[in-house]
Amino acid sequence: MESYKSSNPLFVDFFYAVVVGSTFSYLTLDNATSIILIRLFMIFVILEDWYVYHRYVISFPTARKKYTIRSFLFEISMLLFWYFSFISIPERLTMFLILYSLFFLTKLYAGISHYMTKQSPITKEAILDFFYLVPAISSFLVYFLAIKNYCSVTDCYSIVIVFWAVTIVSWWSFKLNMPEIE
Repeated sequence: MESYKSSNPLFVDFFYAVVVGSTFSYLTLDNATSIILIRLFMIFVILEDWYVYHRYVISFPTARKKYTIRSFLFEISMLLFWYFSFISIPERLTMFLILYSLFFLTKLYAGISHYMTKQSPITKEAILDFFYLVPAISSFLVYFLAIKNYCSVTDCYSIVIVFWAVTIVSWWSFKLNMPEIE
């Protein structure tokens, strides 16, 4: 198993802290329990993303180590998509669904471009990141159900949570059972 190599805070860690920290003001007891739970779910989504970033992305031995303005912009855009999807809860369901989907599409692209090397354009790790298409596509499909009023707001959020849970359990199952990288 790869080692946890991140001993120095990165600039992107500051942005994670600012973005996540600013969302805690939205967790008030004035909200319904379901809204609080959905917002806690979203905080869990970004914390899991941060953990994966530190555990596997920045410690990947053959990944490109040169950080570019493009990689920086993708990291920031991921956080912004997540943040704006978070603050759109519960008033703007369709905005939440679109931004949530964009978060995962950006995460997919960032992961694939990070793992690509000249020696191996597509790696096992890059293929594994295609799991992120599941929450992205499912939230787009739920978006169409929502605008046609085929599902309630609670049902829409529930579907998103279920597809995320299936994706993350699958991703971690495959990741933890992958053979070591030589």
